[in-house]
Amino acid sequence: MNPLTAIKNYFSEKNHKPTQRQLLAEFDTIKKRADFFQSIINNILENPDEILSRYAPNEGIELYRKMESSDPVIASAINTRKSAVLNRSWSIIDNNANPLVSNYVRELFDRISDFHPTLEQALDAIVTGFVPLEIIWTVRNQQWFIEKIIARDPADYCFDYQGNLRLLTRNSPIEG
Repeated sequence: MNPLTAIKNYFSEKNHKPTQRQLLAEFDTIKKRADFFQSIINNILENPDEILSRYAPNEGIELYRKMESSDPVIASAINTRKSAVLNRSWSIIDNNANPLVSNYVRELFDRISDFHPTLEQALDAIVTGFVPLEIIWTVRNQQWFIEKIIARDPADYCFDYQGNLRLLTRNSPIEG
């Protein structure tokens, strides 16, 4: 039952006037308040993952990595999902696109030498929720091409309140 329905049901009983403490008991905890205000102070979004916030608030996505490496059933399920994506055939369909554009897009993908390993790294998002990919561009014959794509560790990143990805550094380990 969603919280709004629960509140409506709660008030629908005749002459029932709950105290503020009763209303907040199910939806609020001191820990949640502290985490919320800390994230406002630091101008970052807290991780919305309920499992992480409940069972491993200080571990972050490392919990999922530990689960994958220590539990063969979880590792097998993840590998099955990755393999299903990696082994699918794919193509670029131009439909009604300008032939120059569709040829350029085909050439763009053809020139990515490590596309399959990069896609495999990007599929780690199944475990971590996201994987930042850094695209290194180069110019050849007056056209932009992807030289390589580098998958970055999502544990090194956070999101600010505008949804922007922020790299956590030594100089800025909280806000990025």
